[in-house]
Amino acid sequence: MAALPQPGPALAGYLAGYRPGGFTPPEVLLPRIEQALAPMPHAMLHARVYDFAEILNAGVANPLPGVALELRSQALLAVCSDLPAAVWVGTVWHDALCQFRFFPSAAEVRDFLHGRCAALYGMAACLRLMLAQAGKRT
Repeated sequence: MAALPQPGPALAGYLAGYRPGGFTPPEVLLPRIEQALAPMPHAMLHARVYDFAEILNAGVANPLPGVALELRSQALLAVCSDLPAAVWVGTVWHDALCQFRFFPSAAEVRDFLHGRCAALYGMAACLRLMLAQAGKRT
């Protein structure tokens, strides 16, 4: 999976201080961000969630035994299926190992992962607004 689209310093500044009628961003950025916000295909997600659960289990105090890990992995798959693909890119394993001392509940993992894509949700909303304003001016 490709890295998340990151705005350059100039675009990040425009996004942070955007006011209607101002700078119009390149239209190609929004589809890349929306693709990153789309859920991951199920087969890829299944593999990613199970790998994530195994790594997390290995890094916590009192790891779960085999059957419990399998059940927890299935619960994670159920609650994470609609999360954006963007949450699985980058340092998710590292950050989770730093965050959790004990194996978290499925809800805790979902909250942790959802927080990882909050900035991308905001950037997409800002870009949609900017492009809509640009369309009204033309």
